[in-house]
Amino acid sequence: MSSDLQVLFSYLSFYPDLMRATSDDASPTPGYLLHNIAELTLTAPAQSAKLVEFLVTRLQTASSPTVKLKTLRVMLYCARHGHAEFRQLLRSRDGDVTAASAASGPPDPVLGMTPHLWVRSTAQELLSLLFSASDDVTERAPRSPMVGLGPVLSPGGGGQYQGFGVITAKRTGGASLPSRLRGLMEEALSPPSPGPPAPDPLATSAGQYEPPPRLSTTVDGPELPVPLRRAGAAAPRQARQPPARGHIPGRAGGGWEESDDEPADVDDVSVGSDVAAAIDDADEAPARSPVSPEVVAIGQFCSDHHGHHISLVDAVQLADRLTAAGGGDVTAALVDQLTRPSDVTRLRALVLLDCLLQAGPTCADSGAALAEAVGNLVTAEDERVKTKALKIGRIMERLAV
Repeated sequence: MSSDLQVLFSYLSFYPDLMRATSDDASPTPGYLLHNIAELTLTAPAQSAKLVEFLVTRLQTASSPTVKLKTLRVMLYCARHGHAEFRQLLRSRDGDVTAASAASGPPDPVLGMTPHLWVRSTAQELLSLLFSASDDVTERAPRSPMVGLGPVLSPGGGGQYQGFGVITAKRTGGASLPSRLRGLMEEALSPPSPGPPAPDPLATSAGQYEPPPRLSTTVDGPELPVPLRRAGAAAPRQARQPPARGHIPGRAGGGWEESDDEPADVDDVSVGSDVAAAIDDADEAPARSPVSPEVVAIGQFCSDHHGHHISLVDAVQLADRLTAAGGGDVTAALVDQLTRPSDVTRLRALVLLDCLLQAGPTCADSGAALAEAVGNLVTAEDERVKTKALKIGRIMERLAV
């Protein structure tokens, strides 16, 4: 009687965990609860009957597919990892599990018929496990020492957590740990097998290096080998040795011959005809006269890099500078700029000439070449150049009268 009461009190103390494991909520059943329920069947096999009765009743009375799914998950876990008596008792109540394998109901607003499909799939998996050929379906591994400390690693789960929504990994067969250790010790203690003999480094072979024979420096010795040369390659040029300087006693400088007295090598002092002709032309050409800074200033002002924008201030300042300098170089430079093909250059040269004519009567006698250059621009295609040339031509006609 006392033992029955002890079993009953132990079961009642475990009742809250059973209700949590099969609760009607969306959270999955924790792995440690599944482990503790399976441990209950191992530590107290007498409680397996009460556990089976609770789970079957829970499966019969539950209307929610979530409760049915969690209950079937607990049954499946205990059938795999619990005591063999639990599987035998559950096998005798297979009718309720078979009914769950064909369960159906109203669809879920969000998941539809998916929860019912999960219930049927889990029930079919449980039935195939209960009625397998072997009574002991899976070999039960040693108990985990971490009981009640959160989700535990299943001994047969391949290192994965067990619980609702977790796929259990299948254990792969292999050699046991003692056999593997024994094999490693045998490999370490066994002498190594003799390999092929190492080649003798002093043994002669066809491909061994042979040093070249020593060459004799005597006259009667063997001839020196002539190096091979590729076909079509030019023969190497031998360097000329300078003649040895003689020593005459009694002369200045110790009697040694000076290098200036020696004949020069023709190959070393020969110069190409084109270089010699260039040197002769340079000697015969007259010295060029330096370019005046006024001509350089005119070229910079009339350059087409400045564009059509013309600064009258710069033009007036340059005209004053050129008027003070005077000379024929200014007229020649203006004629050169007026005959350029660029319209920008010719327009800037006309503006500068206009400022020069307005600077004073000193520019009235500008020469026939300048007047001809301005007259040629009267028929220019650019309207600005044409208009400016007509204006300057009239000014030059008035100044010439």
